[in-house]
Amino acid sequence: VLLVKRPPQEPPFRRILLPLDGTTTAEGIIPFAMGITGVAHVHYLLLRVHPALTPDGRIESGPVLGQRPDAAVDTYLSTLAGRVGAAGVAVSWRAVVHGSNADTIIRVATEENADLIAMTTRGAGGADRVIFGSVADAVVRNASSNVLVLRPPTTG
Repeated sequence: VLLVKRPPQEPPFRRILLPLDGTTTAEGIIPFAMGITGVAHVHYLLLRVHPALTPDGRIESGPVLGQRPDAAVDTYLSTLAGRVGAAGVAVSWRAVVHGSNADTIIRVATEENADLIAMTTRGAGGADRVIFGSVADAVVRNASSNVLVLRPPTTG
């Protein structure tokens, strides 16, 4: 689903935010985004929101000063940025520690002036969605950026 919230410019999408959770499912959005936006005059920003944890291991509801994503997150993003950049596209990455994925994605999209947020969704429905919420749903409803949401095909 591509939800256009802002009138397109020429070219319509130049700054693309790709929120990732470290899974190949989330990374599946990359070829779809590149197919829609192309690689010429486009900048991709890979974003990993790392949960902020309380001392007893619960997820915080907001940013925690002094916390930094671990080296594995940095390695993951830099490696993926290298693969995406090999396609001839400008790419950078950013890791953020925060308790709210959706709020952080929206904030970073605004800070980076993203023309498009491109992300996957697990497609949770029913009780799962009520209990856990949906990051993609919150981003679609609250972001001022255009949003591309892909529900990957189920396997098995």
